[in-house]
Amino acid sequence: MAINPVVLERLRVVLTHFEGIITWMYMDTKALVSTGVGFLMEYDATKRPDERPNVGHNWPWSGGQDFNDAWHAVKARTDLIHGAGQAFESVTSLRLTEAWVRQHFANLAEYKVREYKGWDEMKDFDTFPLDAQLGILVLSWAALKREWKFTKAVGRRDWRTAARESLLAEFTADRKTALRRMFINAAVVDDHVKLGSSTYSRSTLYYPVALTSVSEAAIRFRMAVDARDWGLAYQRLNGLRMAEMLVSIKNLPQKDRDLMWGVRGQLKGQSLGLSEKSWLRIEFAFTVVRDRRIPIYSLTPTIETASPAWTDEHWGIPPDQVTEAVRFLARR
Repeated sequence: MAINPVVLERLRVVLTHFEGIITWMYMDTKALVSTGVGFLMEYDATKRPDERPNVGHNWPWSGGQDFNDAWHAVKARTDLIHGAGQAFESVTSLRLTEAWVRQHFANLAEYKVREYKGWDEMKDFDTFPLDAQLGILVLSWAALKREWKFTKAVGRRDWRTAARESLLAEFTADRKTALRRMFINAAVVDDHVKLGSSTYSRSTLYYPVALTSVSEAAIRFRMAVDARDWGLAYQRLNGLRMAEMLVSIKNLPQKDRDLMWGVRGQLKGQSLGLSEKSWLRIEFAFTVVRDRRIPIYSLTPTIETASPAWTDEHWGIPPDQVTEAVRFLARR
């Protein structure tokens, strides 16, 4: 099988959402006769309708109407284009079965994958993150050409550029959002895998979940957590900016977050190169994520509460980092 079955099933879900399942002929927004799940029924849009080869004449239609008569009846109804496929239901009596549509969908996806594997840019298609494979196929259902910048980006495994280049003007905002998420997910997966992180796998499909792009430092923090090297994890966590520190803690599985928080008391007495101020910053970030509040000690001290052991330099959290925490809570 040329296509990953998980990708095939998700592709079916995604395209059915955007295209619908139509068992009769209709015209899409480009005035091209189609059926099924966006199955194009004509080629070479530069020719007059009566000169275009009509794809689908040998498909298992029922209804008794002449295929060419039905095709041209649909082609003549330009007034129905913006009513979507449902508007064409009464134009012809020819129908396909949903079972045939599902099988043709799978066959067409297989054909596309086999074709793309023949391109140098996609010869390693099977090694692409599954989110990237899904994105390529979703885009290809509308159009995909080898000479496009998108295809060149895919050949470089530059998924962020591929995300930008996949956003065709004709697509709805929802489809653009979906494509961008697929390719950004692929970029995040490859970022982790290249550094040896086991957090994400190329053989797992994450869409529709949106993965968060993070820095190399944040990935290395997660790697330390996965290895249960808590001392190194705390060191790497402290090296992150506050905004990324908060997101990195939030993205930990609950079990890992609780384990890391639970060992902090044991680690404070060890020589990890973390000052008391660093530990305060770390505990501040954990409290923001765990309790969804800004700790009182991060605020400006009063004469009554200020400890003589603390100077103005060491007291509390810098205001810009408190602001990042406030923004973090507001977004979540």
